[in-house]
Amino acid sequence: MPVTPAMKERAQKVLAELELVIGGVRDTEETHPLSHLALTTICRGLGTKRARAAVRRLESDYVDWNDVRVTPVRELAAKVGGEDSIARAERLVELLAMVFLRFNRLSLEWLSDPAKDTGGRKMDRLVKWLGDRSLAHVVSLKSWVARSPEVVVDGGFPKVLQRLGLSDGKGAATALKLHVRGLVPESDLMALLSIIHTLAETTCVSPKPECTTCVARSFCPSSHAPAPAKEAAPKLAKSSSAKASKTEKASTQKVAVKGTKQKAPPSNADKTPARAKASPRKS
Repeated sequence: MPVTPAMKERAQKVLAELELVIGGVRDTEETHPLSHLALTTICRGLGTKRARAAVRRLESDYVDWNDVRVTPVRELAAKVGGEDSIARAERLVELLAMVFLRFNRLSLEWLSDPAKDTGGRKMDRLVKWLGDRSLAHVVSLKSWVARSPEVVVDGGFPKVLQRLGLSDGKGAATALKLHVRGLVPESDLMALLSIIHTLAETTCVSPKPECTTCVARSFCPSSHAPAPAKEAAPKLAKSSSAKASKTEKASTQKVAVKGTKQKAPPSNADKTPARAKASPRKS
């Protein structure tokens, strides 16, 4: 499954067109794992730079993440900003509530020291919860722990990659991971992974992708979105013209039939009284 120049060019197109719309953290700059997960949760529609500024604002304006957890959503939305700020703030509160309920505290510092996670059970619980919402979050978390982009090819990832023309759909998971790493520089890899996973979980689903609502429909080689309305307009005009012609023809025929009825000769019943009046009456 060689990476071709065309695939690399298309991967850059995907990043340029979809990174801001879908979001995707590009690095592991955050010191604390909860800050990193908060960044991953709110970056969609904001981009990494604005989302990181929002996380810094939350960390400075509130005592801790538990204080953020119990803050009204509308107040948090004003701090986070951007379109759909309410939904973004709701996702953040859901994340914080989950961490608090699962681990009895708002701290994930054990991620920095695997020895504190006996048998990896805490990590498994956290990954499962995040994976049920989006594998893009799992990629982000594992990348933060490893301090380098972690490629996850589970779910519908391979199919989306193939539909976008970024692979030929062949090869095992190990080969696919190597292939994905060759598509873009390492600095772009986390963002690309996040975009592909998000598409796989929202619109580019199997077996029937929702191409009409997909944000990649304008350049996706596998898109089944219908033709634009302006291309369908001439057909509509032609159909309307044919319909008008048919109606006009039917109207002409109706008038002709009406004229024929008016010129019809009188019937025998109408002539009978005249003949009876002309004949002499016998005595």
